[in-house]
Amino acid sequence: MPLLEVQQVHTYYGNIQALKGISLTVEKGEIVTLIGSNGAGKTTTLRTIAGVLRPRKGTVRMGDRDLTKVPANEIVRLGLAHSPEGRRIFSRMSVKENLEMGAYARSDPPAEIAKDFERVYELFPRLKERLTQRAGTLSGGEQQMLAIGRALMARPIVLLLDEPSMGLAPVLVELVFKTIQDINKQGMTVLLVEQNAHMALSIAHRGYVLQTGRIVLSDSAKNLAENEMVRKAYLGEE
Repeated sequence: MPLLEVQQVHTYYGNIQALKGISLTVEKGEIVTLIGSNGAGKTTTLRTIAGVLRPRKGTVRMGDRDLTKVPANEIVRLGLAHSPEGRRIFSRMSVKENLEMGAYARSDPPAEIAKDFERVYELFPRLKERLTQRAGTLSGGEQQMLAIGRALMARPIVLLLDEPSMGLAPVLVELVFKTIQDINKQGMTVLLVEQNAHMALSIAHRGYVLQTGRIVLSDSAKNLAENEMVRKAYLGEE
């Protein structure tokens, strides 16, 4: 049984259909990436899985649990965390307060939550240096670290990452992707939406290609990176 399974999901914004019957799976321990052009439905897919949007048809399952009608805050408690596009940090709150918000749904003893603070500090030492600083004054790269760190504070089973490299300098893009690999090696299952298809396919195990709300191709990341259509459309190669 896949850890995460999306089956024939149709999602709308009002009368506009954004997802047209997409199906995908993520196995435990995988990095799976969704690639596609702007407007293809990548962010909508993550928002639907996270419970921010409700599909009109289809199901989203994590293990043996149907998430389709579960409230978004309860989905977090069940072990699925979402680091959204644009970071969406609480800009007037401190770095530490943002991280504390990531753990809001947990009922663990303080000592267990403290362990996760230390884990985030190990991944992102820069955040530990700026704990009392307002999040809105951080650099773009630091804000992305904070967004990922906040999601990790929920201690998820599955981590949804939406455009983690957006707007970052190349050196920070490499750092973010190395961190995703490190998180995955520690056992985290990751579903990654990323405009930088080359980088996404370089760290993913498998991938799906979305076009106008439909999945048109799925394969191993290696095979997708070598696919002629993918190379021309998403990797900028002739």
